[in-house]
Amino acid sequence: MYAHHLNLMGYETKIFTSSIIHNTQIDLIEGNELYVERKYDDLDFVHIKCRKYYGNGINRILNMQEFAYRFPKVAKKFPLPDVVVADANCTNYYPIYKFCKKHSIPIYIDMRDLWPMSIVEYYKKFTEKNLIIKYLYHRERIMYRNVTGVIFAMPGGKDYIKDKQWNELDLNKFYYINNGVDIAQFNEDIKSQAFVDADLDDDSVFKIVYTGSIRIANNIQSLVDAARILKERGNTKVKFLVYGDGDERPSLEQQSKDACLTNIVFKGTVPKKKIPYIMSKCNAAVLNYQKAKTLKYGGSQNKFFEYMAAGLPILMTVEMNYNLITEHNIGITIDSPEGTKIANAVEQLSSLSKEELTEMSNRAKTVAQDYDFKSLTKKLLSIILK
Repeated sequence: MYAHHLNLMGYETKIFTSSIIHNTQIDLIEGNELYVERKYDDLDFVHIKCRKYYGNGINRILNMQEFAYRFPKVAKKFPLPDVVVADANCTNYYPIYKFCKKHSIPIYIDMRDLWPMSIVEYYKKFTEKNLIIKYLYHRERIMYRNVTGVIFAMPGGKDYIKDKQWNELDLNKFYYINNGVDIAQFNEDIKSQAFVDADLDDDSVFKIVYTGSIRIANNIQSLVDAARILKERGNTKVKFLVYGDGDERPSLEQQSKDACLTNIVFKGTVPKKKIPYIMSKCNAAVLNYQKAKTLKYGGSQNKFFEYMAAGLPILMTVEMNYNLITEHNIGITIDSPEGTKIANAVEQLSSLSKEELTEMSNRAKTVAQDYDFKSLTKKLLSIILK
């Protein structure tokens, strides 16, 4: 999204990415070509041939490695850029960094997740004492030392560096730009991208939407648990609508069928352009997390900013630092993602008056303005043009 707004400002951009579309089995290079060029609207893409993967297993890790090691071979075929912003981590940044260093190109790491801390928190077979994890922390520290700058997507990035006691690192090279939303495009999609779905048109229920991946880290199990509890309470006025896919979906969907739950529906994957319309037809949204130490540094889920742009009151299932929901009173935050607590919060949210929900909705839309990609792109420029 930065590229689109940079183009509008008169800058030239080119996006290098894998040939594999994330969360699908689609490979944009069916032959043996090393790369292909594609143009999507105003965006110039270079897709580099990488292996297929699904989920977060070894093939995804190898896909990231393949991309990084093939990047220099492809990038040298194009005019050298003035700056590189790389969505990379400690496992695969080095070939990209080495290419930039060779050609005296500033490189900024766009840090969307705290690796390897996220691995420790969400995959319990790893601990801080694990030798692989210790090595990855070492790689992370060296990465931060090497690159020109780091742009954290979570507001507490500098707190993280301080907590790690990596005192040799200059805090002035660490920046914060959260994820965001293109509000103008979002509103246009609401008008032009209608989606036929009987559940969306059912005004007899309070519709709570979730959009995104359905994996262990997303903890959708807790929503199934909440749906079961609401059914046991005889509450027929609330329905969870889950749009997305992932390796947890089949088992969760089967659980719902076995328990005869009609108040949670798994909708599968829908085109991204349809999401704004879907959100506009719902009454609230759920921002689901597992408890994790990473939340000390804030959150950065894309869906959060889309929820706000849609004016949806938001239920967040864990407490975290830098919490915009409590700061601006745009929803409800509970202290842990347990089914009973989610069910209680859902009933509390759905019982608010129309006026209270409207006020909450308007506040959410106002907060979203601060995370419009037009504004975020200006922040990016202020960093990379130093």
